[in-house]
Amino acid sequence: MASTGKQKIPFLPLTRLQRAILEEHFRKRGHGEGYQRTYQRLKLAIGDKDHYAMDDNGNIARTDDGEIYEEVDEPIKVMNQTYNYNGTDYTWPTRKRLLKGKEVIQRRKLLPTLLAIQDWLRKDPQHQIDRPTRNKPAGGVKAPPKTALKPIIPKSRPLDMLFCDSFRMPATVHNRKQVSWCIVIVDGLTRMIYLAPMYLQTNLTITTKEKAQMDEITEGFDPSKRPSSDQALKHLKEMIRKINKTRKHYADKKKLTYKGDLHPRLITTDFGSEFKGVFTQGVERLREDYKRVKNGKTTYPFYNLTRVVGRSNHNALAENSVRHVRKYFYTINTAYQNAMKEWKEENQTINKF
Repeated sequence: MASTGKQKIPFLPLTRLQRAILEEHFRKRGHGEGYQRTYQRLKLAIGDKDHYAMDDNGNIARTDDGEIYEEVDEPIKVMNQTYNYNGTDYTWPTRKRLLKGKEVIQRRKLLPTLLAIQDWLRKDPQHQIDRPTRNKPAGGVKAPPKTALKPIIPKSRPLDMLFCDSFRMPATVHNRKQVSWCIVIVDGLTRMIYLAPMYLQTNLTITTKEKAQMDEITEGFDPSKRPSSDQALKHLKEMIRKINKTRKHYADKKKLTYKGDLHPRLITTDFGSEFKGVFTQGVERLREDYKRVKNGKTTYPFYNLTRVVGRSNHNALAENSVRHVRKYFYTINTAYQNAMKEWKEENQTINKF
């Protein structure tokens, strides 16, 4: 009786060199994409290159200078996909393929397959640590995940709808400022993401007088735990300014008519303290500045502020962007920490001598 179940699609296991390529890609360069984007990135870098020949231990031939032998010289006396270099036999890995109904043997490509990359990431401990967790509520299906995308239909122009959020990052000190937060602003139409660091108002970065002034305008929240709302307002204005500056530069370059600056119709945030106080007051002033009065009737076409509560997916575009950006940042941070660890170990070894 024939089986009706689906068979697993076989894939070529990774070679030692392909594993080294993936470790270089994730560990040292700090890329944090999934398997599909990783495959596309490696495809651009490697192309259609054949895999190098390997010895019985999976090593490729290298010169005394550490260069790949096949890149600097052409092997001679090749027999049965094998050549000899410095007394060691190296054989090109091959695979069987069906072309026009005929079985042919081809050399294996250097680019890992999609399934091989997916399998490697699934078994890689660091990737599993860095990847975002899935929202699976206990006790059955409840509210939609926080990052579930709700249909968003902006008008056919950039900056029509902006979605804002912030997230915490490992603390660091830069220019006497403790930076441990990052603001994310996403354009609803183009999906462009604007990122900017936000620093905390600690004793390291603020005087006693400035702290007293900040307490008066930030509704009493502790500025040493979350960034102040004036920074969020500054970055919102900066994003709008940069986009309009880019549009004007493009119009000048292409000798087109610049139709004026664009402004957001709707701004969506959560109830974080960085989006209260100065941020709310600043957006309300902008809303008032760009109001329109026609036939005695006042309308507010720009800078309308709305806030979402709890696990609402109205701000899911920003929440989803936070997931991906945080994953990339943590992967880059892990690569940096590994590089620093190797550097310290090398220096300790040199100092011993």
